[in-house]
Amino acid sequence: MAGGPTQFASVDRAVIARRSKIYDVINLNTQSTSATSQLSAMSPIRPEMYAGFSKMNSTQDYSIIQIKKYGPSVKLRPNDEIIIPRKDLFIYVSGNVRRPGACKFEAGMPLSFYINECGGLTGKADRGNIFGVRYYGNTSQMTDLSEISEGDIIVVPDSQQAKFLATILLPVITAAATIA
Repeated sequence: MAGGPTQFASVDRAVIARRSKIYDVINLNTQSTSATSQLSAMSPIRPEMYAGFSKMNSTQDYSIIQIKKYGPSVKLRPNDEIIIPRKDLFIYVSGNVRRPGACKFEAGMPLSFYINECGGLTGKADRGNIFGVRYYGNTSQMTDLSEISEGDIIVVPDSQQAKFLATILLPVITAAATIA
């Protein structure tokens, strides 16, 4: 009804942004699934990230429904927004990699490919909590990177040990050395 996609549209990444609780979208069938059980299935996940997911659920933040995956089984609701992102030829890697930046997107390549393209992980990288961010217009979604898509941002956070060393241990040692 809107005239169809343009040549710049990434139709495979089209989504519906819906302002509703996560579990309304996770389970499109008649079965009931709680958001908490879905989130616990994503472990290991750091507490601050889990808190963010819980907050998103309690505030009824946007749910992202992939049209390619769920399209025929989703009925549009009032205020739903259909978002068709622009084509993007790159993946963006941020955080604790040797050369953060953009890498050419290659369909089907795993996370390790893009990490290696950026020189590999640094010693401060939290290997167990790497996550992705996907943008759809003004709406973003955290992803688990099991399926990397064009335009994804791969985030490699600091390890908890590196944060402890930098924010607690190093200042204490510096203060003790200054006193001595």
